[in-house]
Formats: sequence, C-alpha cells, structure tokens
Amino acid sequence: RISSSSSVAASLLLLLLLSSVAMTNGWSCTTCTISRSRSAFFSRSRRSSPMTTRITTAKTTTTTATATASASTRIYQQQQQQQQQQQQYVEKDDDDDDEEECNLLLDPAICSQFKILTCTSKACSQKRSILGLDEYATFAALYGRKEEADAHGVEVEESPCLGRCKLAPCVAVEHDDYVGTVGLVGMTDAELNDRVFHKIITEEDCDRVWESVETGITMMMEEEREEIFDDSKEDGYV
Repeated sequence: RISSSSSVAASLLLLLLLSSVAMTNGWSCTTCTISRSRSAFFSRSRRSSPMTTRITTAKTTTTTATATASASTRIYQQQQQQQQQQQQYVEKDDDDDDEEECNLLLDPAICSQFKILTCTSKACSQKRSILGLDEYATFAALYGRKEEADAHGVEVEESPCLGRCKLAPCVAVEHDDYVGTVGLVGMTDAELNDRVFHKIITEEDCDRVWESVETGITMMMEEEREEIFDDSKEDGYV
C-alpha cells in the first residue's frame, strides 16, 4: 500500500511539474509574442515616418507650384501690356487714317470758293526781311498746307496792301459769296474787326490761318448737307 501511495504521489508530483513547465512555457511564448508584436509595431511606426517626407515633398511641390503661378502671372501681365501698347498704336493709326480721310473728303467745289491772300506790299516784305524770312515765305507756307490737305481748289495768291501795315505781315481770306475779305473762326477780336490776320510770322501762325480756312470749308460742307437733307425731307424722300 505504501508503494502504491508513493507511486500515486510521484505521479501527481510529476503532473504538477509538467503543468508548471507547460504554464511557464506558455507565458514565455506569450511574452515573446507580445515583445515581437511591440517590436514590429515600433518598427512599423519608424517605417511609417515617411509621412514627414511626404509632407516635405508636398511643401516643396506647393512652393514650386506657387513659383510657377507667379511666373505665369508675370508673363500674362507682360502680354497684357504688349496688347495695350499694340492697341494704342492701332488707335493712333486709326486716328491718323481718320484725319487723312477727313482731309480727302474736303469738297473741291466748296474749296474753290476760298482764296487766301498773302500781302506782298512794301511794309510786309520789309517786315519779312527784317525777321530773316524769304519774301515768299508766307505764300509758300500756306500753299504747302492746302496741298497737304488735298484742298486743291483753294487758291493762294499774292496781293497788294491789305491796309494793316503796322501789323505786318498780313494775310486775308476771300469767299465768292462775299465782297472783300471775310472773318473766320480762329481770328482774334482785332483780326475779326479788320477781317485780316495780323503778324503771320511763325509756322504756328500759318497753321492757325490754314485751320481757320479749313474750318470754314467744313462748316460750309455741313450747311450744304443740312440743306440737302431739308430739301429731301420736304420732298418726302426722308
């Protein structure tokens, strides 16, 4: 009996031992597994650090995109400036074309009603000589302007004294519908009173004389068109 009890006790002890060993091994495995899991997690965490790299790359990309956008904006602004300059050149050319077209449209029939008189009397000739001007300087200046304006019908002639020797050199304008010289828009009050341009010396003075004549031609052209329109209206054509 004692032997069998001892055998049983030994068997129980052996079972307890085995159980203890098994439990110890299990915990060790579990601990090892946990350790490996933590190691793998932190390893993955370290490997996932490329997020910082991606952020840096994104910042770099954004900076590059901003620089590209700025360059594009500058190019666009330059193109806009070039287009505006071209537009200004085109508008200037159009204005010049309109002015030339306006000159071409001066009615020859109305132009032929005007005559420009440049005084060649002794007082006016002496005044030109004193000023260092050619004897025919005034005549040539006004003749050249009416030719440039294609107002070939306008006559430019030399004339005897125009009666204002103290204000030499003088220029006057005649029109077929009036007796004697006429007053024009662009004259001073004194010139309107005398119906003679005073002291026509410089190029600007000659410009003023011609502009007055050209304005007179244009006004008469408008009056004629209005008359034609009124007649057409009375006849029922308008």
